Amino acid sequence: MVKAELTKVRDFLEKDFEKIDRDESISVLTGKLRRKDIQEAVVIDGKRPAGVISYDILMRRGNLPMSAKVGHFMVSPPTLAPDNNFIDACEALFSSGLRIIPVEEKGKLEGVVTRRSVIRVVPRIDEIASIKAREVMSHRPVVAGEKDDIMKVKSIMVEHDIKAVPVVNEDGELIGVVGLKDIAETVLRDKQRATYGDASGNREKVNIPVKSIMHVHPIFVGPGKTLGEIAKLMIDNKIGGIIITEGKKPVGIVHQIDIIETAANLAPREGVYVQISGVEEAGEVYDELYELIEKSMKKIVEIIPPRILNVHVVHHHDREGINYTIRLRMTTEKKTYYASQDDWNIFRALSMALEDLERQVKKDKEKYMDARRKP
Repeated sequence: MVKAELTKVRDFLEKDFEKIDRDESISVLTGKLRRKDIQEAVVIDGKRPAGVISYDILMRRGNLPMSAKVGHFMVSPPTLAPDNNFIDACEALFSSGLRIIPVEEKGKLEGVVTRRSVIRVVPRIDEIASIKAREVMSHRPVVAGEKDDIMKVKSIMVEHDIKAVPVVNEDGELIGVVGLKDIAETVLRDKQRATYGDASGNREKVNIPVKSIMHVHPIFVGPGKTLGEIAKLMIDNKIGGIIITEGKKPVGIVHQIDIIETAANLAPREGVYVQISGVEEAGEVYDELYELIEKSMKKIVEIIPPRILNVHVVHHHDREGINYTIRLRMTTEKKTYYASQDDWNIFRALSMALEDLERQVKKDKEKYMDARRKP
């Protein structure tokens, strides 16, 4: 076992990774990803990295032409150096939300760090490997019914910012799992058929039930398993999430990004690290959201110091306007807290969600004080 801060990027970076020229088409990209059974690639402009591209970046773009150039959809990533450590790599992956980060030294691309390469190291890291699944898992996991259409499930994944969804039967029992990659491959393959043969304008929309593409032997464990054990399962089975069950029903899920967030949480920092995603409005909205968050965190820090606060905003458009769903995930040294609220006003939704977090923290403090008073 080794310490996180002593494990350098040069010790676990990947040198065998996929590159694609920014002027290549989306069709060529998806063909490469499918043949290599990977989800991401570095976009090259000449010999220098210009950006990164992945299935989830493409799926968030909606209806895109397969002949479009990769460079139009790539994302500019942060970069790492070989001397950065394991925690630095996790912070870069977590804060950017990307699946791949280029590693450069003196202007030369030395390799990449991916979520996979980080997860391979986890079983050897003292501070991470022994943590239990129940401490970091996403509670009340979003699930899909076996008869749900794959486009509905894709929307669920984009809305909740997740990469895999457990599939359940009518009794709520786990029967499979479907990943964003499975849906992306099916959707993009259908578009390629339309591009290279079928008259796409005359084709009827075909509803594809998720049961037809799901993996029927999902990997699942109990909430007492450690992150070291879960990381090994991810590596051995080449998957990005492990379902947590009690009985036959899913009660949580541990994604790669949950483990990466836990590792990023080891970085020494003053105050709380705030990550807001999904906001489509102008910059002034961010300022007001941060102001509300700051006020709430000042109250919470008096009870327990928060480490990371994730704020995900979902927009629901209908005839009456926009309805907002705010989902919060707050990580502390002892526990991870969750809250979710809906409202037509984004600021009111956030305020109510933050108040829910405050109530949960205060309730836990009262339980702790009561336990201490007992003889």
